[in-house]
Amino acid sequence: MTVEGRSSNLPTVDGIKQVDSIDGLRTVAEIPIIDLGNINDLVGRQKIVAEVRSATLTWGMFQLVNHGIPQNVMEEMLEGSRRFHEDNKHKKVLESLAVPDLSKKVRLKAGFSQAGIRRKLKDTLVVDIAPEAPSPEEIPSACRDIMLEYVNHVTRLGESLFEIISEMLGLRRDRLKAAKCTEEMTVGCHYYFPAPDSQPIIGNVSHCDPSFLTVLLQDQLGGLQFLHQQTWVDIPPLHGALLVNTGVLLQLITNDQIKSVAHRVLVRNASPRTSVACLYGSPSSKSLHGPLKEFILTEGHAVYKSITTKEYYLHILTNLKDFTAGLQGFKLHY
Repeated sequence: MTVEGRSSNLPTVDGIKQVDSIDGLRTVAEIPIIDLGNINDLVGRQKIVAEVRSATLTWGMFQLVNHGIPQNVMEEMLEGSRRFHEDNKHKKVLESLAVPDLSKKVRLKAGFSQAGIRRKLKDTLVVDIAPEAPSPEEIPSACRDIMLEYVNHVTRLGESLFEIISEMLGLRRDRLKAAKCTEEMTVGCHYYFPAPDSQPIIGNVSHCDPSFLTVLLQDQLGGLQFLHQQTWVDIPPLHGALLVNTGVLLQLITNDQIKSVAHRVLVRNASPRTSVACLYGSPSSKSLHGPLKEFILTEGHAVYKSITTKEYYLHILTNLKDFTAGLQGFKLHY
């Protein structure tokens, strides 16, 4: 791990230093890589559960290999996303709003620079795919078929991941599924515009995901960074791997036993960057989520009130400038 730069006197959130400066703390590191190939073997599964426990509690993220999703499906998903965004630049298939209309299950969200010259940095096609999918005709034809196929694969993978996390938490295998963690999904197809004059620029500010878990498929250009021990860590893409990170809803239902992890994207390339994030959480769901009783008993009280995913989305879209503040607005005070 090599430190490339340092920054001091950084603002803090929950005691963790936060910064969206290119000159801030940055390192290059290899995060845990977990092989799911032996998930159906008793000894192999125990090893996987232990590895997920260590990765989740130490890093809040890990890369998955032998996850069961064919390479050609992943490549076609990235290409379908890229195709939509390239077409949309010319045809304006969807128009973005400054504050997205969450009543629409298919929408385009634009990302702009936070300071200085207002510059469009990225576009995101957002599809609320579960608990109630939009009609197929609402999903742009450029990526419709492959998105539906890819989501089917990720759904099966997610069920396995939530079983593993249930086991690592000492719960029965289906506990998180019973808590409706697998019933919601939002797909975000991100398209980051090239860095101007090849100068690095923050394409997505530091934030915590409004999800239980996020499964990320990314191209090979890199740029994803996570905040680890007050240091921005570059996550080099691993061909064929998927990256999984924890979100605020998992932090909420585990009553702070698992913490969400802040991350951002630093665009350094002259070519557009593409990624597809499947977030287990959707503003179209009416389900109420709160700390599970098992964790309330451990802590002695609930740390957070119960909320819907839509409440959290609206909170971060309309009330927060610091997208790493997470669940601060939903804490219960004793």
